[in-house]
Amino acid sequence: MSSTAWRITKVFNNNVVLAEREGERAVLLGRGIGYKRSAGRIVPPESIQEHFNPAGAQPPEQLARLISELNPEVLALARELADTASFMCSVKIPDSTVVAIADHIRFAIDRAIEGVEMPNPLKWEVSQFYPREFAFGLQALKQIKSSTGVQLPEEEAVSLALHVVNAQFAQRGADPANMARTTQVTKLLSKTFDVLDSALGGEPIDRESMDAARFVTHLRFLLRRIIDRGPTPHEPEPGMLKLGTKISDEYPVAFQIAGRVIMMLEMELDTETSDDEVIYLTLHIARLMNSPR
Repeated sequence: MSSTAWRITKVFNNNVVLAEREGERAVLLGRGIGYKRSAGRIVPPESIQEHFNPAGAQPPEQLARLISELNPEVLALARELADTASFMCSVKIPDSTVVAIADHIRFAIDRAIEGVEMPNPLKWEVSQFYPREFAFGLQALKQIKSSTGVQLPEEEAVSLALHVVNAQFAQRGADPANMARTTQVTKLLSKTFDVLDSALGGEPIDRESMDAARFVTHLRFLLRRIIDRGPTPHEPEPGMLKLGTKISDEYPVAFQIAGRVIMMLEMELDTETSDDEVIYLTLHIARLMNSPR
């Protein structure tokens, strides 16, 4: 490791700064690390408690902004879960996934406390095709309960498992077949945002915003499910279908846009989707629409 000191490029709050060292940019955490410090100041090594590197093309500012919004205890819990995932699934969990897991835990706990149930249409496929990752998800629920006192529903184990699946795909990115699929998914992500921008009108969605990043995470899960499944639609998730009328009534615009996106995906991938996938996408489009733009 280089002995060159880190120099602050941006302070996000008293405990989170973005810093640079020999061309490397990272998010540094530590109690009081940003207190009364400004861009250009050297970061005392003893003040650094955590160090996060952005992954791939992820803007460092985006990662830093998200970390600054997270409770340090939840972030520490996510790091513990990443260690558990590494052990159970034989995969290296990048810092960006640790932060994504922490962000997911934050919203999952809020939903559980508010009594909001959110069925996951990916449950059967994840439990069948990714048994180690699903086992990790179930174990993660136990660790979250032990740490926070909040019992999350089993559906959250699916989402936590998929964060690990995503990390594995990123790790295998050099494989030509995986690169081809990554390229395909990337193009479909872009086309989805084009549909959203066209349907919403006005100011385009900021594709580098945190809300867009969260939406992309869920959309990647959906795209991989559709691509892996092939031309035959799966058996719809009953729990999600039961929410269909309520969700379409509560979020009519998001439901209409989700239908357009699904139609585009069916044409691009020459496949058929199921009704629960429209509902699943509606929920995440509604959340994206309600975010500041």
